[in-house]
Amino acid sequence: MEIQISPGFKKQAQRAILSIVLFIVSFILLTLLGLAVVAFFVFLAFKILIFMGNFIGMLLAVGLVGSAIVLLIFLFKFIFQKSSNSTEGMHQIYTSQHPKFFKMIHEIADEVGTDFPKKVFLTDQLNASVFYDSSFWSMIFPVRKNLMIGYALVNVSTEQELKGILAHEFGHFSQRSMKIGSYVYNCNRIIFSLVFENSSFEENVNKFSNGHILFKLTVGFSIYIIRGFQFVLKQFYIFLNKSNLSLSREMEFHADAVATNIVGSQVMIDSLARMDLSDRAYGSANAFTNSKYSEGFRLCNFYDVQTYVLNIIARKDKHNFNEHLPKVTLDELRLQNKSRLNIKDQWASHPTMEERIESIQRLNIQTVNNSLEPAKFLFEKPNEIELKLTKLIYPEHELTDLKELSSTEEKDMYDDFLKSVSFNEIYNGYYDNKNPLTEISKVIDVDSSVTLKSLFSDEEVALGAKYLSLNQDYKDVEYLAFQKHKIKTFDFDGIKYRKKNAENLLKNLDKELLDLKNQIESHDDLIYSFFYHKAQDKGLFLEWDSIYKTYITMDKLYDLGYKKAVKFEEVLVFMNKQSSIPVIQENLKIMKPFEEVFKTHLKELVATDLFQNDINEERRKLIINYIDNDEAYLRNEQWNDPALNLLFDCLRNISYIHSDLIFTAKKNLLDFQANQLK
Repeated sequence: MEIQISPGFKKQAQRAILSIVLFIVSFILLTLLGLAVVAFFVFLAFKILIFMGNFIGMLLAVGLVGSAIVLLIFLFKFIFQKSSNSTEGMHQIYTSQHPKFFKMIHEIADEVGTDFPKKVFLTDQLNASVFYDSSFWSMIFPVRKNLMIGYALVNVSTEQELKGILAHEFGHFSQRSMKIGSYVYNCNRIIFSLVFENSSFEENVNKFSNGHILFKLTVGFSIYIIRGFQFVLKQFYIFLNKSNLSLSREMEFHADAVATNIVGSQVMIDSLARMDLSDRAYGSANAFTNSKYSEGFRLCNFYDVQTYVLNIIARKDKHNFNEHLPKVTLDELRLQNKSRLNIKDQWASHPTMEERIESIQRLNIQTVNNSLEPAKFLFEKPNEIELKLTKLIYPEHELTDLKELSSTEEKDMYDDFLKSVSFNEIYNGYYDNKNPLTEISKVIDVDSSVTLKSLFSDEEVALGAKYLSLNQDYKDVEYLAFQKHKIKTFDFDGIKYRKKNAENLLKNLDKELLDLKNQIESHDDLIYSFFYHKAQDKGLFLEWDSIYKTYITMDKLYDLGYKKAVKFEEVLVFMNKQSSIPVIQENLKIMKPFEEVFKTHLKELVATDLFQNDINEERRKLIINYIDNDEAYLRNEQWNDPALNLLFDCLRNISYIHSDLIFTAKKNLLDFQANQLK
């Protein structure tokens, strides 16, 4: 198969070739300069030995030769380095085990015109990739690639969609022109090795230079030269990386074109459009799995749960189904992205999902075989694979201690889990990304025509989403207007703006944001008043008011806790630095009042019923132990590690505790209103 190379790819390929040539020429010049310095060091060492001939001369000569060797190793160490991909968590599969699946891989490799993978691996992930171990020599000698396919991706794909996904991966290596990306990548790897991967190299150099002051002086000079080389190479790294990323975007379009020519446009569109939905379902299934694991349970079949969750989310989002799987349209995908700002990101390695789908639509290739057969049936005994992969989620030594859930128990428990981490459906997602009113200004009269359905209609939910999106756009435009960056132009509502015009755009957005904010605040007043009157009518006002006040308290404690924790952490920075004992003691004195303020806040938090009832025992004990601890952080001029560990464990956990408390308080309020004040 020969796919026509797009003008965009040709343009970026030409830029990439130019950047490679410039790098090679510059690197050769740097190398020659380095070799000249090496030769000079060796020559100088030889002359010193001849003319001085004493012990000091010998040490100086050894130091100079050592410096030459250091510089030589630095210049050529990239040749011997190899970038290896770990196969941990991957399970190699063979033709004899899954003949139907391997038959499809052979068909794809033949159609694409590329080699069959060296090895094929199966994982539990939601992705697929082609990978290989690369080194300097892989630029010269071809390397066979390995294929990794995640079973979680198989589980949410049809046979034809999976074929398209694999054809996309093979498409990256289908034509000689695609090798340019590999060359750019390897040039970047050379620079990265020389500039950033130097920890063991520098450690060995320091050991050598610590032998004598003359060694330190001579090696120090070579290190100074190396720093100069690295400065130049860093500039090339930025230049090459930009070329690589621009080319990478075009390579994605090319690989999509390869796959589309094999399976057709509609199959590719269906697969890509569903990806965000599949990712959300996978994340929720993983969160459920971890939650049950912490309670002493393990799943029987993770992939049954994944499918169950996918269907729940798809129905909630009101998607149609293609037999087994939800169908997401491009229009539905666009509704999720309400941003009106468009910035061409020169550092993005992939085009957006919308851009990829639109490109595939333009190809308009008829789908010959749009079989909706689930992809998992390409594998022999898929249920056994699912059970085996599910077991591998857990530590082997804990399998017997964890109670295995049945299929029915998994679904029932997920339903309970979903209820515990989400808000009642009567709110229609209104509070998913915003909170109930905390600043109560007034209670207004509510017309009898106002209902729960009208308060949380699709229109009101969309208004809130519009405000959040516009507010984020405003912050981004503000950055473009006033901060230093290299972005020359951007589009807003399809109109092109330059940096100098961004300030005027902000003035227009100010008014629009204010109008939206006023509308939402007015509606939130109506919601508060609606439940206020409902609580009075049902004789539940005192209980509702108490729950509401608890929510407001937790909201305030959340904000205060964040500010106090940040201030406290700022004064703890000195603990990460090497300092003399007097300096440490002075910093500890400065720290003390900040810690007292932080502990006072924690005491206020611990005193709440919500903390005592809803925070798990381990975290409760941690916070209380920290509050009660009065041991010095420095004893006998040594750090007191137990006290320090307690301090930092508390700081690591406090944000989670605050988040749990505000979520619980919010959920208690919303559940009470949904269940008692209908």
